[in-house]
Amino acid sequence: MTGLDDFEIPTENMDLRGYPGVLVDPRMIASSAFTALQPAERWLQFYLVMAAWREVPAGSLPDEPETLAFHARLDRDMSEWARVSDVLLAYWVRSEGRLWFPPMMDSVTLAYERREKRRAGDAERKKIKRAEERLKAIGVGLQGAELRKAAEQFLEAAAARGLGRIADTDRDVHVQICSQLGLLPSGIRDITLRARMSGTADRPP
Repeated sequence: MTGLDDFEIPTENMDLRGYPGVLVDPRMIASSAFTALQPAERWLQFYLVMAAWREVPAGSLPDEPETLAFHARLDRDMSEWARVSDVLLAYWVRSEGRLWFPPMMDSVTLAYERREKRRAGDAERKKIKRAEERLKAIGVGLQGAELRKAAEQFLEAAAARGLGRIADTDRDVHVQICSQLGLLPSGIRDITLRARMSGTADRPP
């Protein structure tokens, strides 16, 4: 768990809004940021931590008394916030108008990395799905796992050519790639070869 002495301000603005749930590290709850507090103050600290989870960047809060009091549920009693704020915020780090809570940053980083990994996986699956649809439209007759493998080969070959999104690339270029990879039936390959040799723009049927 990251402590006050070895804490460094994250360089990336981690955004956990919409993340399903909150990762609570037991070490955080067992740290002096909670155990050194009175029972009622621990709840106030917990309210602040939960609010910091939903902030951008995650793990921090605006260094504004009214906002902090609101998140601690003391905005209707600012005198009480003034009494407890120094005790609570002794475990937070001030930097450029924000307060960071080091004991929660390991959980924040873990949650952020998990979500980014899932998003990258989702984007890759959508990319392969679009490639599969293009291959079928061109005339590739594969199905299932074979079609997925062909789509992956197709994407690799397209990337090697420096091509961008499938929708932004001419169909004839994709036909050429499929022909080179041996993914097309012989009839379509022959039409493609003749079109390239003659310089015409005939499309395969």
